[in-house]
Amino acid sequence: MNKGWIIFIVLVAIVAVIVYAYTGFALKPTAKTTTSVLTTVGASTIGSTSVTTTIPGILVNCSAVYIQGVNPFSKTNATCQWGGGKLGIWVDSGKAFNTTVSIIGTDGKTYTNGTFSYNALTFFANVSLPKQNYTVSLSAGPEGINGSSPFIKLNTTTTAPAIVYSYIYNANFSNGQYTGWNISGSGFGTKPFNLTRANSANVLCYYGSPWKNYPGTFFASTYTCGTSVSPGNLTSEELRVDPKTPFLNFRMISPADNLVYVEVFQVGGNASVVGHFNTYNISNGANVSSTFSNVSLPLTTLSNKIVRIKIVAATVQPVRYVAIGAFTLGNLPNTDKGVITQVNITR
Repeated sequence: MNKGWIIFIVLVAIVAVIVYAYTGFALKPTAKTTTSVLTTVGASTIGSTSVTTTIPGILVNCSAVYIQGVNPFSKTNATCQWGGGKLGIWVDSGKAFNTTVSIIGTDGKTYTNGTFSYNALTFFANVSLPKQNYTVSLSAGPEGINGSSPFIKLNTTTTAPAIVYSYIYNANFSNGQYTGWNISGSGFGTKPFNLTRANSANVLCYYGSPWKNYPGTFFASTYTCGTSVSPGNLTSEELRVDPKTPFLNFRMISPADNLVYVEVFQVGGNASVVGHFNTYNISNGANVSSTFSNVSLPLTTLSNKIVRIKIVAATVQPVRYVAIGAFTLGNLPNTDKGVITQVNITR
């Protein structure tokens, strides 16, 4: 071996020793961060966690995916990993008139795809997915006037995930359905009352004079276009009472009857506020049986508690129907004089 090769080998050995001293020949890994849940729930919360960010190099499990569409005509994606098996898909289209969800695997196959129209939390499907990574997408269409942003939630059961709204879901029944409300009994029928249709010349479905003083088209009622009534209850989705807006305001027609009232009760507790109203006491010359009044309930004793609104119409006496809707939460009461007859508060 000539002298030049010996010098070259020695130089390579020296460089190798220096590199080893500083790095041990270890390769620095490339960190990868994937944000799978992009934002807080906004108008609603699921459980106690609303934001999930994966740690470097690891994807969130698909069973924990939650996406909320923030803007109309927007598409939001989340990437997740799944070990194989069945997933439940839950969708709430919120105030979007239509919402599309899809799940696409890294194999390029679309495993589920569906479009939903203006609805409360709805179970879409159980879908069996093989082991791989997936892209879950939520596309929001044009906005309506009621509700919050649409969202999709994945879990491993057919049991609905716990939803707690910070507003009253489907507060004025503006989609013409009782979505977001539980119906008990036959009194309120299968869908809200259509004021426009009832007041039309070819229907005339009201008692005394046309319906008045209601800021919308649909409301809940036990009126049957006749004198007979049937008992029934309506119960809202869960919501959390914000101490900044501690008054439940709404429009109502109600007789003085101990069996007709509105109750706001604590979920999993004993606290409640019950209000009895008599809108027939108004002496303004209007036909009181078909004119809505502004009524309110104070919810200060329920601040920060999870509650439901329950409309009770247990009477069967003729013409003692109830009509109600246009629920809002406010920082001040909005009540017509002489309407509230009794408020019972249980702490």
